[in-house]
Amino acid sequence: MKNKKGLIALSSIVGVCALGLILSTLVDWPVDNNKTSGDIGKSTRFSRKTAVEPVSNMEELLLNDAEYKNGMVCAYVVMQTRAQQFSSLVDLSNEVAGDIPAYENVLDEMNKVYVTVNNVCASLERAGENINATLSGEKRPELAQNSMNASLAYIALQKQNKLATEFIDVTDKYVQSTQADDRLLFVRDQWVDYQLMTAALGGDQKSAAALEKKGALLEAEKSAATLGAFEASQQLSLINSANLANTLGVESSLSAVASSLNASFILDNALSSPEIMNSFSAVSESLNAAVAGDALQANTCSYLNSMIDAASLGGRPIIVP
Repeated sequence: MKNKKGLIALSSIVGVCALGLILSTLVDWPVDNNKTSGDIGKSTRFSRKTAVEPVSNMEELLLNDAEYKNGMVCAYVVMQTRAQQFSSLVDLSNEVAGDIPAYENVLDEMNKVYVTVNNVCASLERAGENINATLSGEKRPELAQNSMNASLAYIALQKQNKLATEFIDVTDKYVQSTQADDRLLFVRDQWVDYQLMTAALGGDQKSAAALEKKGALLEAEKSAATLGAFEASQQLSLINSANLANTLGVESSLSAVASSLNASFILDNALSSPEIMNSFSAVSESLNAAVAGDALQANTCSYLNSMIDAASLGGRPIIVP
């Protein structure tokens, strides 16, 4: 089972694409009504305020309850993807704005939480490895506790989303009087994408509308070109996030780029490290093995958010009739 290690490590774009194949027709909100079917109504089965059913044996549920297993796997895909996206964007924010006085305060605040962000990513990776090992037949006594800890860490990280909004606002003010570099505009747009997913998962249509009004400052073609200016691991993190956004029907400045990418592109253009390459293969194989053949009929944005909330309490969301 060596190749199945690190299920939710999420350094693989193929992992998110596999999720996309299952969830692409099950979008909750926000969506383009011209591109969707009646599946949106399924989201009403779940309460926005999560009611939780305690889980006494997580291992048994993962092995014997397909809906719970799929929901848990996909919830960790969402959490790990977003945590890695946040971490990458803090790095990129420092890279593109570190010498600009207007950004001193927001970068200082971001750097204060950077260690915490990386600890969240590590916690999620440990939990994902435990889930993967359990699905492979191994006994992991720390499974339930690590899963709770990781979900709680992710929820705590969401309290720092205000930093994304602050970076966006500083940039929007900065460009009113200064000709900004495309790389700075790109990072600003990626923070907008991050917050659009935050709004979608939280069902916050007001915030989504405000973010959509702000829009992207770079055209799609320039965004695609600018992406290539950054390190491979950062590119991969942002592409993973764009694919997740595509999967859940959330607007993304890299939507067209992510849709056109495939495994061969990533292998030829992004994965230069043997370590990344090995993780790429293992993660994609593991995720496909975990979810293939199981229709995730309920896994919309609202359900995934409820699953994350419930996991932090050691339970599962209660379905509302």
